[in-house]
This record gives sequence, structure tokens and C-alpha cells, in this order.
Amino acid sequence: MSGTNVESMASDHDEHEDNAGLDYESDGDQWFHQSASNLEEDTFEYFGYGYFYSVDSEYAKYIECKSGAHRYLSKFSTQLVHFRASGEFCDVTIRCEDKSFPCHRLVLAASSTYFKVMFSGNFRDGAQSDIVLHHPVDATGFQGVLEWLYTGDVSIKNDNVLSLLQTADFLGLKTFENICIRYLRRNRKDLESIEILLFACCTNKTRILRYAQSSIRNMKLFEFLKSSRFLEVPVNFIRLVLKNWLRPVPNEDVMLSAIIRWVNHSCEQRLSHFKTFARILRFENVSPAYRKYLVKKFILSPKVASFLQDDQLVNLSGNVIRNQIVSEEFLKMPVEQFITTLKQWTSISEDPMISAIIYWISHSLQDRLRHFDMFAKTFNFENITSTYMMSIVEKLVTDSDTISSTGVSELDDYNEYVLPSDNSLYLYQS
Repeated sequence: MSGTNVESMASDHDEHEDNAGLDYESDGDQWFHQSASNLEEDTFEYFGYGYFYSVDSEYAKYIECKSGAHRYLSKFSTQLVHFRASGEFCDVTIRCEDKSFPCHRLVLAASSTYFKVMFSGNFRDGAQSDIVLHHPVDATGFQGVLEWLYTGDVSIKNDNVLSLLQTADFLGLKTFENICIRYLRRNRKDLESIEILLFACCTNKTRILRYAQSSIRNMKLFEFLKSSRFLEVPVNFIRLVLKNWLRPVPNEDVMLSAIIRWVNHSCEQRLSHFKTFARILRFENVSPAYRKYLVKKFILSPKVASFLQDDQLVNLSGNVIRNQIVSEEFLKMPVEQFITTLKQWTSISEDPMISAIIYWISHSLQDRLRHFDMFAKTFNFENITSTYMMSIVEKLVTDSDTISSTGVSELDDYNEYVLPSDNSLYLYQS
């Protein structure tokens, strides 16, 4: 995709929201813009710092004045570029990655709140002749910003827009940031970049997030959700993906596994978010195979005994068998008697049935786990209620040992019998 310069982008004046935060109208200009607000759109042309009436009229002298100012500023900018190229009057060098950029403090401070504060405050770095900038600023981003500061032009492309955005945000260049956002709006394909979405989530750039919502379903998220980088994403990234990626193709198995990993990665701080996510996630679309997988991992958890002590699963089982499944007599049943008892409960729903299996197997895990798959063959996991599954998963996410060692974290053993080899069922295609 070809580059874009500032003036060509600014000429699209129909997008009023793009002008938010751009302060190019002085108090004197207000008279002209307000007086000319009712004129037809095609009587305006872009000239320097605003839109001006371009035919002979009572505004002709105003235009001539603006034209002179524009020519003066253009020459002034050219001279500044010459000074920087020759090193004349440069009083600071900005170092970024392996590159050095001789600059003028006045130019940097005039547009960047970061440099204005640094140079005007009592900061050690502000007095240095060499200043080093670190992540998120990189050499590509700073070079583009510097070009704009001295000339008013910048070439924005697919491969540098994220660097420019990160640099503008860090240095406090609101006007330049808006230029980058306008580029993204006009090139929506770039919004399919997970990196740009992450930047918008981490910095709460609401305009980028608003534009990006329609692009989330085209992102190749499956591999990213399995990566270690996903564990560090902010909570609003999860919300956006939940609300936009799961429609129209259900991806609840993949998304639920990702949420389990994300919450468990910092459980104390993130557990409160689980119920919020669970209300958005459609548990009814979680496959029977993945429900079975999670129930088995719940039983295998070293914390299963403590999980069962609060009687939450018993309470969800109803009054019919709630007292029976926690009795000593029931828990000590041999397998033949247990199977006979299950057969007698034909009128009982899946929630109390699965509670009975969990309690019975957990009572003597080493001897009884091998029976789980036999019970599962005749059990309809699809009919387990969403509330019951939420309760199991909410406990499971607090167990780091189970999450990291059983395959939930990478879906390894689950993938073997559920996910297609090309993952096509779980990916939106562009």
C-alpha cells in the first residue's frame, strides 16, 4: 500500500470526528469559519491550516493573508530542515535503538508534551545533550514523527503505522496520533492486526477500538490465544474478542480454554472477571466433548477435595440425592453397586448425576478414575446446565497445577479428538 501524507488525509473534511483534538484554528479564524459555515462544500479548498472560500468575495483579503502566512511557514520549515540536516543549532541528540537523531529542543517541545515537560522541568534527562528513548518508541516511529515535526508531512504505511502510533502516544503528540487513526479508518484491513488491537486496548484508544470491532472476526486469533503473549493482554481485549469473535461461528471451546489460562495466570487479580466473561460466553455452545474434558480435569485436580468441601456442587444437585451422594455409605459403594444405583436414577437430570460420579470417583481416585470413561459413554454431557459448568470451571481456574500440567493450557490432549487438524472450524476466514 502506498504511503499517505498529511495534507491528502486532511482533505477528507467530511469526517468531523477526525478533527477532534486538532487545534489549528486561532481565535481570529473563528470569525471566518463561523461566517462561512453555511456555504456549499464545493466552494471550499484546503489551504494551509483550514478550508477557505476560494472565489472573489468579501473573504478574498482573508485568504490572501492566510496565503502569505502559509508561504512564510513553509520557508521557515524548510530552513529548520536544513538546520537539522547540517547539524546547525542542534542542541540535543535523541538516541533510539541503534540510531541517533540530532534535533532542536524548541521544535520537540513545541509539539510534544513529553519533551515540553522534560525540558521545562527539573529533570536530569532534560539537561542532557544525549537522551535515550526506549520501548515503546522505536527508530522507525521516531524518524517518522521527526519528519512530521519539521515538515508537516509523513509517509504512513502498513508496516510503520503501529510504530508511529506507539511513538505518538508515548510522546504526547495528539494531532499526529489523530492522523494515524484517520489512516487506519481509511485502511480497515490494517485493523485486522492483533498488534494494533492490543495497542488500542492497552492505551484505551476508543476510536481505534470502535473501528476495530468489525475486523476482529477476520483476525487469525486461534494461535494467538494459545500463545504465552495472550496471558498478558488487558481485560478489555478479552471483552472485545468475546463480543465480536464468537459470532457467527461459535468458538466457545477455544475461547473458554483461553479464558481459563488468562484468569489462572494471575488468579488473585483476575478471578473477579471470570463471572463477567461467563455471562458473555455462551456455555450452551460449549461442546459435549470439552465439557467431558473439563469434568475429568476437575476430578484430577489436586484440589478436588477442597473444591467439594463447600458443597456447592451438592447444592446444585437438587434435594433428591443431595444428602445421599455425600453419605459415607454411598462413597464406599463398590463399582457394581454404584452402577446399579445410577441406573435407578433414570428420572434424575444430568447435574446431580455428574455430581454423584465426581464425589464417588474422588473418594478413591487412584482406584476409580479408570471407570470415568465407562460412565461417560452413557452420559449426556450436553445436558449439563450452564450454571453447573460455570461452577466447575470457576473452581478449576484457581488450580495452577492442573492448568499448567494437564493440557488445558495448550489444549493438547483435547485437540487430539475435538479440534480439526487445520483448526478451520474455529477460525474466521477473511
